[in-house]
Amino acid sequence: MYDPYDAKGFSNLQCPTQKIFRVFCVRFWNAWGEKSRKKKQPKEVKLAADENGIFLKVTCADGEWYHVTNTGEWY
Repeated sequence: MYDPYDAKGFSNLQCPTQKIFRVFCVRFWNAWGEKSRKKKQPKEVKLAADENGIFLKVTCADGEWYHVTNTGEWY
C-alpha cells in the first residue's frame, strides 16, 4: 500500500493535518483498482485556500489534483 509519508510536503503539515491526509490516503487508495493505483498515487500535498476556506491540495502522479476536506473526503 501507499505510504503517505512519501508525499512531497507531508513533513511540512501540522500533526492534525497529517492525520487528515493519512485518512484520505486509505480511502483514496481503496477507491481505485489495482491497475489505476500507480497513476493515482498522491505525489504532493499542501495547504491551499479558495472562497470556501482552507483545504488540502493533493496532486497525483498523473497530474490530477483533488480538494481534500477536513474529514478526508475529496472532490
